[in-house]
Amino acid sequence: GSLETTTREQQHQEFSIARMAGAIVQAVAIGLLGWSLLDFLFEASSMTLLKITLAGVFQLMALTAFFLSREKP
Repeated sequence: GSLETTTREQQHQEFSIARMAGAIVQAVAIGLLGWSLLDFLFEASSMTLLKITLAGVFQLMALTAFFLSREKP
């Protein structure tokens, strides 16, 4: 009854724009990293370092968004 409802409410997380943005930016960072690794393996581009740097920047943006979306105790 009420114990199950309380437990369910404690496990539920509200929708967060910051969390969604963090997930999207995280996916972009992973994509850039994969693209730069493919460039490195096949020597397709001289822009590999730039892509790795951008992946790092996007990763920091994702971590910041995830940090901002945390619930305060």
